[in-house]
Amino acid sequence: MSRPARLEALASLCRFDKSPVSWRWRPAAWPVWNHEISRAARFWSSVDGKDEAAQRALDDVGVNDPTVEQPGTQAELARQVAIERDVSRGHLASVKAQFYDRDWRREHSGDGTHPEDHRWWATAGYLDLDDAHAALGD
Repeated sequence: MSRPARLEALASLCRFDKSPVSWRWRPAAWPVWNHEISRAARFWSSVDGKDEAAQRALDDVGVNDPTVEQPGTQAELARQVAIERDVSRGHLASVKAQFYDRDWRREHSGDGTHPEDHRWWATAGYLDLDDAHAALGD
């Protein structure tokens, strides 16, 4: 549930918040899927730029099958959720440690977003992944 400011600005410029779409920010090194995203198409990556096949699928009405990524096995999903939970725990600890720092608060304010929003997103993200990890039994 992390919301990097520079990427949220991009989402606003692309008017994602005004469109009937759902989007998530995921590190390029991680799969596009996770415990909540069971089938997904990657349309853009900060490493590779836009995915031409997925873009064509959006542009061409006759193309209905962009490449869809999903976990191969339940064990693969469990391993990925464990990685994400651990990273999320680190992010939550970082937000907690910096929450009262004036510079951090200034950097995490603006455009209707407040430091408290970042704390909530970090907490909710960690708890969501911890619950998913427990449910997967890893």
